[in-house]
Amino acid sequence: VTSRDHRGARVKVAVIIPFRDREPHLLKFKEYWRQFASSPASSKAVHFWDVYVIEQFDAEPSTVGFAIVARLVQASPDLKNIRALGSPVQCAVIQDIDYLPQVGVDYSYCMKPTQLSSEIDRYNWGVPYPRSAGGIVAMSPEHWIKVNGFSNEYFGWGGEDDELYHRLRLSNLLVGSAIRRPAKGHGRFSGE
Repeated sequence: VTSRDHRGARVKVAVIIPFRDREPHLLKFKEYWRQFASSPASSKAVHFWDVYVIEQFDAEPSTVGFAIVARLVQASPDLKNIRALGSPVQCAVIQDIDYLPQVGVDYSYCMKPTQLSSEIDRYNWGVPYPRSAGGIVAMSPEHWIKVNGFSNEYFGWGGEDDELYHRLRLSNLLVGSAIRRPAKGHGRFSGE
């Protein structure tokens, strides 16, 4: 699918997935993602996908923030090389492995930080709480730099999403008191 963003340029998206000891989720995600990413109806403005699954291999408690920050830093030469070719990655999306996007979710919009997962089946098609900034979050590489990524002070799962909310607030990147969310029907995710 070749589409254009609001300026008429092709959109490139990097999807970063923190992963640890969740093989059944990964297998399901990979099978589902192939269909989702290639479907013209799914994400009309995405021309190129770069998907990174990042896994912590040691026995220490996982730190999701560290893994995400490490991948963003590691990807930065790729982003620079792509920019040198005149086709930058406009959106870097953090994706929870256990949420699957439904038709209508647009991964290409990240002019403002956006919580793509604004309608989650397990939360009665809403978010866990109003100031939630987790799940699937899309930002431009510049916004990720401005908020200094995720904190690496949290171990296990949880906490880093609330910290991200505060980083967005302190960087004046919220819409009112919440992260931007897509219009009703365009942020639907299902999961286990």
